[in-house]
Amino acid sequence: MHIGLQQPRIFSSTSIVFVLLFFWMLSGCSGPANSLQKSLDQNADFLVEQAESHWEQRDQEENARRALLFWSKALLIYPNDTELTVNFSHASFFVAHYWEQDPRQQDSLLSAGIDRAERLLFPPVSADTSGAISEDSITAQIVRIEHLPEDRLILLYWWAKNRIHRLIQKPVVERMNERELIEAALHRILTANPTYDNGGIYRLFGTFYSRLPGVDLERVEAYFKQAREAYPSCFATVVQQAQFLDTKAGNRDRFHEELSWVVRQNPTVDPNIMPENLRDQELAKSLLKQESYLFE
Repeated sequence: MHIGLQQPRIFSSTSIVFVLLFFWMLSGCSGPANSLQKSLDQNADFLVEQAESHWEQRDQEENARRALLFWSKALLIYPNDTELTVNFSHASFFVAHYWEQDPRQQDSLLSAGIDRAERLLFPPVSADTSGAISEDSITAQIVRIEHLPEDRLILLYWWAKNRIHRLIQKPVVERMNERELIEAALHRILTANPTYDNGGIYRLFGTFYSRLPGVDLERVEAYFKQAREAYPSCFATVVQQAQFLDTKAGNRDRFHEELSWVVRQNPTVDPNIMPENLRDQELAKSLLKQESYLFE
């Protein structure tokens, strides 16, 4: 996976295990039985601390990419940790959506977030099954989504967000083929945690449906409206409504007015999402520069 930075000199989990085992054996195996596990825990804690430190400054590209890198390293040690997987999938989306300019690398980053989440959401169902459930097992995936425990729904959200933003760049037939699967995930999240990510579930509905043929645009607008009324300080809702709904509806006046509004606003009004607001302001500026092309 392309991160865009030279990786810090951090050992892989396999290297760490071998090094610690070597010194443990030299000591005559006299240390406590949990000494190796303690060392792994300490290394993982260091990686997580580094990731969190960089993540706080994710409005700067280098920090966002380094946070993603450190979380990927921590997952080498604890590949089945749900919180680490959530953070990695979240960061994969953030870097792809807000920083990466190369469409192929965007696709790679979103795919990485999807694939990592699927390891925990859709693990092998039997000993002779390798990897996650296959893409064509949509019915089986829907059943498993319906029975996911509550503590996996945040991970399901980031799986869906990465998947939707990847799908909207694909041919419409791919979006149609996965509509039932995506809807199952979105409705599962909506019933359990509609406020997560500043009402992000409503943005996902609006974004996805705006890129499907035959969906009533009033229905799409209702989702964006619901997200915006609940979290007016979140610029992402306004930007995505302009980018996906207004361009489809041919509503150039609102497109221009709303994105200009985003550019004028104070991105620090909500410190928790200041990095996202800063980046969405830049997206708004970029979209305004493309206005004539988008409404040809």
